[in-house]
Amino acid sequence: MLTSQPEKLTVNNITAAADIANRILTSAKGNESEIAAVAAVTTISQLLDAKDAAFENNDVAIVAKSLTETLEAFSLENSNNITGVVQPNLAVQSLTFNSSLMQGVQLTALKGDNDTLISKRIEINTNASNLIMDHNAEVQIFLNFTTVNNTDGQLGFVLYQNDKLFRSRFYSSTIKMNRRVISGSFTAGVLNSVDLLFVPNYNSSGISFYDYACVFWDYTLSDWNTEGCTKTSDDDKTLKCHCNHTTNFAVLMTFKNNYKYSKPLEVISIVGCSLSMAGLLITVLFYIITRKSRKQILTIMLVSICISLLIFNIIFVIGINNPNPSNQSSMSMDNNRLFSDMYIERDKGCCTFITVLLHYFLLATFVWTLLYAVQMFLFLVVVFSHLPSYFTWTVIGIGWGVPAVIVALTLGASYRIDNPLNYRQEEFCWLAALDIQGKFDISKPMLWAFLLPVALILLFNCAVFVCVLIRAIFKKKSKLTSTKHSSYKKKLLGSFSIAIILGISWVLGYLMLIDHLESQVVFSYLFCILNATQGFQIFIFFTARSKTFRNSVSSAFSSLSVSNIFLHSINFDVKRFKATSSRETYKQIEPSRSSEFTSTST
Repeated sequence: MLTSQPEKLTVNNITAAADIANRILTSAKGNESEIAAVAAVTTISQLLDAKDAAFENNDVAIVAKSLTETLEAFSLENSNNITGVVQPNLAVQSLTFNSSLMQGVQLTALKGDNDTLISKRIEINTNASNLIMDHNAEVQIFLNFTTVNNTDGQLGFVLYQNDKLFRSRFYSSTIKMNRRVISGSFTAGVLNSVDLLFVPNYNSSGISFYDYACVFWDYTLSDWNTEGCTKTSDDDKTLKCHCNHTTNFAVLMTFKNNYKYSKPLEVISIVGCSLSMAGLLITVLFYIITRKSRKQILTIMLVSICISLLIFNIIFVIGINNPNPSNQSSMSMDNNRLFSDMYIERDKGCCTFITVLLHYFLLATFVWTLLYAVQMFLFLVVVFSHLPSYFTWTVIGIGWGVPAVIVALTLGASYRIDNPLNYRQEEFCWLAALDIQGKFDISKPMLWAFLLPVALILLFNCAVFVCVLIRAIFKKKSKLTSTKHSSYKKKLLGSFSIAIILGISWVLGYLMLIDHLESQVVFSYLFCILNATQGFQIFIFFTARSKTFRNSVSSAFSSLSVSNIFLHSINFDVKRFKATSSRETYKQIEPSRSSEFTSTST
């Protein structure tokens, strides 16, 4: 009754209840044994529903060790007259065998609609010669032993629905799943082998099976051990083990993240980034060539924005996908002890280096947009007539230095060569953002190393944009403005160009964090279209609309057209000369005309 609400149990409650159940199982004899078994097994089953954190306590670990040893001994006690007690999280099965009738014994726990143990789903085969696999089983154990001097004996099985009584110090668990533990033992005879079968049971769609290890609970180490056990599985649906001793057995599994991404978004990104790269390259060249026609600080800022965004787009297209993804199941036959339920490959360096570059140049782009907004605020809102001489070098130091500091701090705080996924993702070479369930994790560097500083920059940029917009709306109309339509058109285009250069469209990235599927899809497509083509938009509004650029293009086309006309004229006269020279009347052409024609053809 006291343990019927396991979520409220404290460490002291668990140790006291476990100690009482332990003493009941040890001392109960005769007719009291059946009642004792039901009471004790029910209590222990309820304890296995207590919070995981409570079992991390050292006192609980000590009493858990004693409890598991007592349960194994209780299942082998001849005087119990118990055939089986089954509770939702714990099952104890006992069997007296006749040595002349048995080759081996197999216990099977079948699957059910829920994750609890039921007596009708536990079957015992007392005349098995090997492990007979049942596709509906979730756990199976087969004991192959030989009796000595034809003596009868006792068999005992204990099945735990989870491993809370077996807390490992080396194997870390991050996935919420039940790891079943099963014990098989006997009192007379010589063991030949133990064969086991486990079916992976995990409900998270964000992970996939990678590898496993066959282990037993070593009471000397107080931890899992692989000695004496081998793997015999040939697929990831049923995990098979072969051991040469009896005790508590389990399989430790390791998983990998599953990645789902939209193919249309990938196509949009590649096409948009390609357009942006072409536009940014033209813009950089144009502004460098024509730098003498405008203020130096404006050229430096715009060219810096374009260069950082151009390099980011190039690296994004070439290297965003991890060149060494570990996305296949290992299933090696080496039974090595595992240390985590999430497989993390030791970093090879390439993907992390690409992540660092992407992080740096995208941050640099935003820092330069911030500096551009500051400069715009000083000139248009505060109306500074003259900036100090050191302003240019200060801007350059901030624009390229601040992102480097943030990237260095992020690497130092989160990156480890044996655990690179704490810094970056695995499928894509970008900052880590999601947990195992595929949900946004605020402890990952994506938040504090990118989203937070960029959010502050965008807030300031939006404020400056609003100030400039209000100033433009309430500005007195110029006498040179021909029409209202022309004036509004210029203001609209000017507003668009400011919004683009300040990266206002990146605000959509934060709207993608809304936990609503339909809105996430809409904002994902808008974000991808607008920001993948940001470089091309800069080219349209800052380069293609420039009078200098249009005049240069017009001059180039005019020169090309004159050259084509001249070449066409030469080609036509050469053909005419060849046709005329084949005629007999050519000799009758007037000398002056002939001389003129020959000269023209030449």
